[in-house]
Order: sequence, then C-alpha cells, then structure tokens
Amino acid sequence: MQKSDAGIREMTQSAAERAFALSGRAAQYALWIRKAGYLQIGDLFARAGEYTREHGAMLVELSSGCQIPSVDALLADMVQRLHECPYERFAQTAAHADLPQTAELFRGLGQIESTQCRCFSMLLENIRSGSAFEKTTENYWICRVCGALYRGVRAPQVCPVCAMPREGFSLYAENY
Repeated sequence: MQKSDAGIREMTQSAAERAFALSGRAAQYALWIRKAGYLQIGDLFARAGEYTREHGAMLVELSSGCQIPSVDALLADMVQRLHECPYERFAQTAAHADLPQTAELFRGLGQIESTQCRCFSMLLENIRSGSAFEKTTENYWICRVCGALYRGVRAPQVCPVCAMPREGFSLYAENY
C-alpha cells in the first residue's frame, strides 16, 4: 500500500468514526426534543441520525475494501461488548458516593445489557448451528417486510407475497 493510500484510509476511518458519533448525538437530541413536545423536529433529528449512521457504514465498507463483516462476526462482537458491561462497577461507585438513584439506574441498565447479551448469544448460537430459520417443530414465521405468515418447520426460502429472502423472516409470536 502506498503512503497516500494509507492516508486516505485513515481519513476515511476518521470520517466514519465522526459519522457514528454524530449519529449517536442526533439520536440523543431527538429524544430530548421529543420530550420537550416537538415531535416533528425530534423525528427530523432521528432521521438525520439514521442517515449519518448509514454514511458511517458506507465509509467503513469503503475503508475496509468493501468487506462487510459476517453476521456471525457482528453478533460475536456485540456479545463481547455487552459482556464487558461496566454498569455494575458504576453502580457500586455511585452507591459509595451516596447517590442511590444513580446506582439504581446503573443496575437497571446493567440488567438490560445482560438480557441483550443473552439474546445476542442465543442468536449467535442459532446462526452457527443453522437453526435460525429452521426449528424442530412447526411454527409460524412472519415476513418482516410485508407481514405474510407462513407455517412450517422452516421459514420459506423466499416470501410468497413480497419475494423477501429467508433472512427477512422471524418466528411469529403473539405476546400481547
């Protein structure tokens, strides 16, 4: 790789990091603006954050030679990051500083991330074992694009209504 290529790659990666940071900030601002009652303005911030996050993803793909990580790799990375959750340590620090509300918030956030870690771990196992779209008993599968329901041991290869590939299906659950 030539020096100029390395400089361009570094610049592209820096731009991607900036885009991801900006998208997170826009999402946070969207929440605060909506809480203030300005729903349309909040939606605009949220949409801008989504666009900026997509821009960051494009830059990452470009700087990595267009090699998008596998779903397996992305799930494994998320499991690792959630497993390293610092919230319990933060809760202990807040409790020692006599900040019980802050400590309780950190404990709650830690429980949420622990649940997310379990979910991502199960999804990773399903992907690795080949059981993400195939079960041992009949189930209902829902197309996440058009809402079509399909009954079977496995999700269809393609949605019979909108032609979405199998990866667009998930198990259908009525939990309301």
